[in-house]
Amino acid sequence: MEIKKVGIAGCGFMGSSIARVSAQAGYDVIITDTSETALKKGVASIDYFLSRSV
Repeated sequence: MEIKKVGIAGCGFMGSSIARVSAQAGYDVIITDTSETALKKGVASIDYFLSRSV
């Protein structure tokens, strides 16, 4: 069984970091959070770190 997709519950510091590393490793990533604000903040953090690593 091959892992192709990673699901992450919570987009705080740890969740967004796991999502970023998983995406960089080539996995499809699904993120969820109980708060729309926290989700947007986490996605912005992921975007920031990915843009700096280019």
